[in-house]
Amino acid sequence: METTKYLDDELKNFIVNVGWTHKIQICQSDIYIEYTKKLKWVKIVLTSLTSVGLGSFLLKISSDFQNISMILTFALSLSMTIVVALDKENDYKELANQNKLAADKFLEIREKALELLYELNMGKDADVIQQEFKELKEVRNQENSMLPHTSLEAVEVASIKIKDKRDNDYSEDYEYFIPKNLRNLED
Repeated sequence: METTKYLDDELKNFIVNVGWTHKIQICQSDIYIEYTKKLKWVKIVLTSLTSVGLGSFLLKISSDFQNISMILTFALSLSMTIVVALDKENDYKELANQNKLAADKFLEIREKALELLYELNMGKDADVIQQEFKELKEVRNQENSMLPHTSLEAVEVASIKIKDKRDNDYSEDYEYFIPKNLRNLED
């Protein structure tokens, strides 16, 4: 009985830990996707402004604006070059995909841990659960070593989603997905 309680607590802590990793990776992926969208719009605007010949147009209006128009054209062209270089240097779509794949792996790990917790509470042999859990921890450790970088912003966004918005709280949804006879199992 003591082993079962210990294993129950360890599984719950594991699920929370893996859940945090999953949420942070998803939030980082969302941040990169947002960067991609912003860079796309900046490139569209800068390309439009430089391709319509804004500098040449201003030159024709008045010779008093000749220096200003040359500086403006130079600034737009330089800005476009910088934005394109940043986009090529940091392939945000690929980075977002890497974080999404890592998040998916941790979601699978979390789901397997939830399954083990359920089986433990349904009376499956604790030694069998403990062995499967040991293997699952090894999988998590292997995946941890390959996690892509996340920013402090992603951690903060994940914290808000999990804590304030209760993004992972499904307690109100249990009635739709979990049969009544399994909802109120005692720990």
